[in-house]
Amino acid sequence: MASLSNSNYTAPDATGTLTILPKTITVRAEAKTKNYGDTDPLLTFTISTAPASGDYFTGSLSRVPGENPGTYAIVQGSLSLGNNYILNYQPANLSITGGMLNFAALTGKTYGDADFRPPVSSSNSNIAIDLSSDNPAIATIVNGQVHILAAGTVNITASQAGAGSISRQLNIAKAGITVTANNQSRLYGAADPVFTVVYSGFVNGDDVSKLNTAATAVTTASLSSPAGHYPIVPAGASSANYNFNYISGILTIVALNNTDVISLSINPGTLSPAFNAQNHNYTASVDNSIDRVLISINLSDVNAVALINGSPSRGVSLNPGNNTIVVEVTAQDGKTKNSYILNVYRGMSEGSITATNILTPNNDGKNDRWVIQDIELYPNNNVKVFDRAGRIVYTKHGYNNEWDGALNGTGEPLTEGTYYYIVDLGTGKSPFKGFITIIRNR
Repeated sequence: MASLSNSNYTAPDATGTLTILPKTITVRAEAKTKNYGDTDPLLTFTISTAPASGDYFTGSLSRVPGENPGTYAIVQGSLSLGNNYILNYQPANLSITGGMLNFAALTGKTYGDADFRPPVSSSNSNIAIDLSSDNPAIATIVNGQVHILAAGTVNITASQAGAGSISRQLNIAKAGITVTANNQSRLYGAADPVFTVVYSGFVNGDDVSKLNTAATAVTTASLSSPAGHYPIVPAGASSANYNFNYISGILTIVALNNTDVISLSINPGTLSPAFNAQNHNYTASVDNSIDRVLISINLSDVNAVALINGSPSRGVSLNPGNNTIVVEVTAQDGKTKNSYILNVYRGMSEGSITATNILTPNNDGKNDRWVIQDIELYPNNNVKVFDRAGRIVYTKHGYNNEWDGALNGTGEPLTEGTYYYIVDLGTGKSPFKGFITIIRNR
C-alpha cells in the first residue's frame, strides 16, 4: 500500500478490498445448413472480444438431435472459457434440407419390351431412390429397373428419404401376334384335312400354351364344293397379353382326274421342304457356278403330261438371283391341271458377294446377326473377325449368318466399334475382306 502524508495533518492507516469481476465475452453461434443424409458441418462461433493471453476455449457447441429435414437449434453444449469469464451465448440454427424428387411421366410400354430405368432423379444424390410397384403381377422392380411381366396398368412409385415419394402410372399395351392359317389341299369330295395355324410374334419365351384360348381355322368350302381355291379363316384366339391379327390360308380342292406326282426333284440342288404332293411351293438354292438344272418328275399316271415352264424339256437355264420354275401337270383329259412352283435361287458371282457392315444386336429383328450374302451356298467357308489390334475375336468354319457380336466361344458381347473380317468361300474360291461396325443400345 502506498504511504499517504501531509505536514499539516496526521492520517491514520486504513485498508480496503479490490474486487475483480469475471470478464463477459459474447459468443455468437454461426448458422449452418446441410443436405439430408450428409454429415453435420463443423459448428463454429464468433466472439465479441478475445480472452486474455493464455486463456483458451474448451469443449464445443452441439445441436439438438434429429436427422429429418427441419431446423435444429445450435446450443452452447460443452463450450467453456473457465471461471474468469462469463459467456454470453447467442444461439443459431442448423437447417437440414431434403432432396427434391423429380419423376417424369412414364411413356406407355408394350408387353415384351425390355427392362427400363424410370425417368426419376433427385437434387440429393447422396440418398438412394427406392422404386416399388403396386401390382407385381404386371411389373416388378429388378436392379432399379422396371421388369414387365404382363399387359395392364401399374403404378410405379419413386421414394427417397427426406424427399417424399411420387407415383406414376405405367400403361402396358398388349403385344401383337399374327395367326396365319396354313395352306391345305384335298381331293374333291374328300374330307377336309386338319386345318392348322402358325403364330408369329410371341415374346418373353411364350408359346401357344400361354394363350387363354388357341386359334382354330375353318373353311367356307363344303364337301360338295367344286374344284378351286377357298379361304381357310383362322379365329378365336384370346389372351390377356396379346392382340391377334389373322391371315387366311388357302384350301385347294383338286379335281379327281389323276394328276398325282409321285416325286419331284431338282439336280443339282435340294427342294425345301421335302417334296409332298399336297405342297405346291418349294425353294432351292445353288451357287453361281450352276447355270442349269434338271427337273425330274415321276407321275402316277403315265398318260399325264408335265411341262416345265411350258416346255417338255426337263432342263432349265438359271439366271443369277431368283428363278421361278413352274411344273404343270395336265391330266389325260387335257383339262385337269396340277402346278408346282419351284423358286430356285442361283447365287451371285463370287466377286458380287457382300456382307453387311452394321451389327446392332439388340433383338429388334434388324441387323441382330451378321449376314453374308449367299454364304449358305458355300458350306466349306471359313470366316474370321479381328479387332483393331489384329486379334481374332470370332472364327467359324461353315458360317451360316449366326454371329451376334459376341466374343468367340464365350458369349460375352464385344464392345462397340469397328472390326475387320476375312471370308474364305472355300477351295478354289477367292477370299474377300472388309469391316463391320458393332453398335449397341441405339
